[in-house]
Amino acid sequence: MSIDVYLRAEDQRTAEQIAKSDDPVLLTGPHGSGKSTLAKWIHDRSTRRGRPFIHLNCTTLPSNLVESELFGHVANAFTGATFRHGAVASAQDGTLFLDEIGDMPLELQPRLLSLLEEREYRRVGSDKSEVAKCRFVCATNQGLEALCAAGRFRRDLYYRINTLPLAMPPLRDLDGAALKIARGLADEHIPAPSTRAEVVRAVEELSKLPNAWPGNVRELKTFIKRSKTLGLEDAKRLLLREWTQAHLPEERARAPQIVRAPAPPPGDCAQLALLIQRCLRDEAPGNTGGQPRRGRPKAAGSTEASRRLAVRLLGGPLTKGEFKDILAVEDARTVDTNLAVLKRAGIVRHVGDELEAVWPPAETWLLERRHGVWAPLGAQEIPVARTGDLLRIEVRTRCNAQLGVLVITHVRGREPVPSPAIVDRKRVTEDKPAAVDIKLSGAAGLEQIVVHLAPPGVRGAVAIDTADPEPVMPDQAQIEVGRGMAIDLWGPGWLAEHRVFHVG
Repeated sequence: MSIDVYLRAEDQRTAEQIAKSDDPVLLTGPHGSGKSTLAKWIHDRSTRRGRPFIHLNCTTLPSNLVESELFGHVANAFTGATFRHGAVASAQDGTLFLDEIGDMPLELQPRLLSLLEEREYRRVGSDKSEVAKCRFVCATNQGLEALCAAGRFRRDLYYRINTLPLAMPPLRDLDGAALKIARGLADEHIPAPSTRAEVVRAVEELSKLPNAWPGNVRELKTFIKRSKTLGLEDAKRLLLREWTQAHLPEERARAPQIVRAPAPPPGDCAQLALLIQRCLRDEAPGNTGGQPRRGRPKAAGSTEASRRLAVRLLGGPLTKGEFKDILAVEDARTVDTNLAVLKRAGIVRHVGDELEAVWPPAETWLLERRHGVWAPLGAQEIPVARTGDLLRIEVRTRCNAQLGVLVITHVRGREPVPSPAIVDRKRVTEDKPAAVDIKLSGAAGLEQIVVHLAPPGVRGAVAIDTADPEPVMPDQAQIEVGRGMAIDLWGPGWLAEHRVFHVG
């Protein structure tokens, strides 16, 4: 396959110049971007073509064998040892490709530096110097500058191997490359013309998704082979699941009932604290006729008191006495007033003689139509849908609230685009599920479905809880832009979100 599918035009010209030289080369780029292919391409266009090309992966070798694999050893160098040439000798007059050079053991790096500078080495167990007549090409997916700063890679060795650097971009940054590679691989692996065409079309659609092909060329090759063996739809479903899992932490199973986590994540505490603080400090329309509540002590709305109360509520139910101690006030009327504010806002509720947090205030599910019925998707499953397909969001709240639903489309290279609000300030009631149907339209991309929930009578709540706090695609900044659009539209509130791969 031509190297032009792996490199931009200007980098291809650089690669052609590098091939004519005999100096060390350093190839950098993410996993699966084709560094091994480029190393062989450089060798085949150099004056050493037709001579050995030896590929040594520094990651796969046990640390106690790297020296022997690289330099070789003589008979009886260690127990049971027989003579071994080693990679340097095997690559004589050819090219030695040291893959994942960043994983080279630190204690062996001085010997590699000496080999590069002196062009001499000794086999393990020998006192005789050998002459190295090979060219060195190294590759890494790590930042060697950072490794040098951390003391894990010798800076003098880095400068020596970095004589002719060439950076390989991720596949998604090479316009049309995925399609070219897919056509070549489909011709090679898939005999049926109609199936080949379907697979190539699928690659074209998948490539439109933001941050597509995180595994680069290697991942694309795997997808083509899976499509042949498993069928296109199963291969696509498996690929998208892997893209999801590569970016998402394990999520809690979404059971209909609320199960309190034994150790709430710190983010939940901070979010609930912000909501408590804003409710206790601000006037809440509908609670007091819009008039400021008088007589409330400063401690009730302080940052520290709100944080302590959030931590305690998420740790389990608490008594009214504990509530009073956390606010650090003595006046019973003030305690009752602040408690009433939080109950009206739907933040806490009485369970017997104790108080518990209504947090998170809701659960949401993403459903798709399967065999004529609505079926919920798994916590880590992102569906693939086309323009005109119908999806459904189900919301079950633990308090009365106002519901908003917004869809934001993310397309590679563009700013996130919100749709008109699917639902705008719809009143939902405690424990009564609400269903919202969404029909996909517009440009293909990643659809971010944001569910906004604002307790009635609360102004200025700034808590955010998301179904998946880490980005799948696109990056975190764009996801935050999408969330901010819901806040700008409806004001602060609790958020959950779901995502859909929209392939046109």
